[in-house]
Amino acid sequence: MICAISTGTSALSQVQSFTTQGSNANGSQGQSNLQATCANVTANSFDVTWTTPQAGSSVVKFGTDQNNLSQMAQAPWGQSNHKVTVNNLQPNTTYFVQAQTSAEQGTGAQQMSGIVSCTTKSQ
Repeated sequence: MICAISTGTSALSQVQSFTTQGSNANGSQGQSNLQATCANVTANSFDVTWTTPQAGSSVVKFGTDQNNLSQMAQAPWGQSNHKVTVNNLQPNTTYFVQAQTSAEQGTGAQQMSGIVSCTTKSQ
């Protein structure tokens, strides 16, 4: 990097490197390797379940547009068998969901599932 401040002088920093994680369609960063499934589907709710080798957070992002998962549901931190109940849904509607887990609080390290669809039952 070269910096010049109208004095005609310059400074050169050392070359640094870094690695970034990829992002999904929603701009979220993390590794996409969780296997999320929908269970206990009713007309107004369903559970999203997945398993991780160590305890972590349980967050589900969801919405009716797979490119806009703007709603969120979560369960208490510290599970390895994750289950998040998504409530207050419309009957006979397809929702797209993505499960996310951070293994250590505050580290920013995150794993996520691919986006899966769950359709609520008719009333």
